[in-house]
Amino acid sequence: MEHALHAVDLEDRPPGACRWLHGGAQASRTQPGFRAHFGGNRRRGGPAPPGVWNLVNGYGEEAGKALCEHPDIKALAFVGESRTGSLIQKQGADTLKRVHLELGGKNPVIVFDDADLDRALDAVIFMIYSINGERCTSSSRLLVQDSIREEFEARLIKRINNIKVGHPLDPETVIGPMIGEEHFAKVTSYFGIAKEDGATIAAGGKRVGDTGYFVHPTLFTEAHNKMRIAQEEIFGPVLTSIPPFSTEEEALEIANDTAYGLTGYLWTNDLTRALRFTDKLEAGMIWVNSENVRHLPTIRGG
Repeated sequence: MEHALHAVDLEDRPPGACRWLHGGAQASRTQPGFRAHFGGNRRRGGPAPPGVWNLVNGYGEEAGKALCEHPDIKALAFVGESRTGSLIQKQGADTLKRVHLELGGKNPVIVFDDADLDRALDAVIFMIYSINGERCTSSSRLLVQDSIREEFEARLIKRINNIKVGHPLDPETVIGPMIGEEHFAKVTSYFGIAKEDGATIAAGGKRVGDTGYFVHPTLFTEAHNKMRIAQEEIFGPVLTSIPPFSTEEEALEIANDTAYGLTGYLWTNDLTRALRFTDKLEAGMIWVNSENVRHLPTIRGG
């Protein structure tokens, strides 16, 4: 009997990253305890017979590599950081494994001046600050048309400064702590990087409190698309606003100027523009006038 489809979790990203678990999984070393408990419950009962769901604990460099190279495992599914995805492909190549990868993103959200700006503002905030920004499909680059940029950013800053950071079990909390000390250090390091590159920290840019790994929701402005804050996946509650565009061509050039291609978000009330723009936007998943709303069984790209 061939092994069930396995998802291998060799993460450079924290376990806050989304992932698919097909048949079996190699768990992150910093995973919450409930996931191991969930795996145990799946083994003891439920719709899947014993042996279909298997949970392997260990370091990616050891346990994950062994799963990638094992000849009895026929397929791998991974959601996480791009460098790790590249390693998985290489390690599975000798045994001709089927590989499904959903990797990192520096996803653009493009707002034209004919959009419903109230809904667009809600979506921009939701798609970067919910789930602490620890989501592969977060829209972490903001492109706003020049005629509305000043007003849109002013409203955005006001909303960001009212976001509650606190205990994740508090119903009023929007942003809880980062998953751990290492990731907290990574996210907060970009505050200094932004200043060094000449960007402005228009909101946030600091930790919250003296204990725990809480980060104030952050907005960088006066940035350009070649800065590290516009090109590297920060994977936290950090949004970079790129200088405004005036034409579709400019917006498309900026949006596609990234090594990533996971998702994109477009806000416009011009249907013809939406069809034209999304056809040229280099992203595997694209939403028009919507935040991340999806039907999970549909085919995913990126």
